[in-house]
Amino acid sequence: MNAITKNLLFSDYQAIDALNSGKIRDALKSLRYMRRRELTPQAEFNYTFEVGKAFAYLCEGWDQFKEYVRVGPTKTAGTIAWMEELEANPELTLLTGSDYSMVQAMYKACEEQEHIAHLLKGEDELTFTWTCDRTGAFLKGRCDMLVDIGNGEYHLVDMKTTSNIYKYRYSIKDYRYDVQLAMYADGLRHNGYNITKCSNLFVEKVDILPEVYLHTYNQNELAKAWDDYIGAIEDIQHARETNEYPGYLPISETLIGL
Repeated sequence: MNAITKNLLFSDYQAIDALNSGKIRDALKSLRYMRRRELTPQAEFNYTFEVGKAFAYLCEGWDQFKEYVRVGPTKTAGTIAWMEELEANPELTLLTGSDYSMVQAMYKACEEQEHIAHLLKGEDELTFTWTCDRTGAFLKGRCDMLVDIGNGEYHLVDMKTTSNIYKYRYSIKDYRYDVQLAMYADGLRHNGYNITKCSNLFVEKVDILPEVYLHTYNQNELAKAWDDYIGAIEDIQHARETNEYPGYLPISETLIGL
């Protein structure tokens, strides 16, 4: 079923029984890797993701940030006071005082660049579901920013926080951010949005003069990513049917001598 919702709580998004981009990108490493991740118990709390969540809230607006982000009761995540506060309000994002300030510095760095600042005024975070035409799989996505660029066209932007912006190409290759965008563009098109431009907004997680870079993918890159996205779904479906999850095989490359 195709559907779209604004500002859906993350816990409600997690409850939707559908393939997400994380599963598909895991499968592109190997089906064995994907299955291992499925079988490995996940920690209830991972502080590493909290800075990215807080930054996403801030990009949606100060009201969202103030509602869902707080400075934690202590300096370290995992203490009793910290976890008790999260248990009382599981939708809350708790940061250390230094990280709370850092997120605001990251946002300011985006505001200072005109070609990026206007992106922050796009539509609020969208959650969407759809059925893939090619595979019949039921899928879900959650995009950070969708910007109306006129003539019924939209620019899809997904934010990525990084500890080192100069390694953004490695991050794209390792985490397959291109596939995530190709998948999200497909889902949004199923829900009536004409996506003609796709970008990752990389923002450094530092508190002093963080770097910001907007990487826009060309059509050839997105076409290759779309093929990989469809192929991964087909591989997952076959693995579920046969209960076989083959491991990693490096892509062979033909070396041409001088």
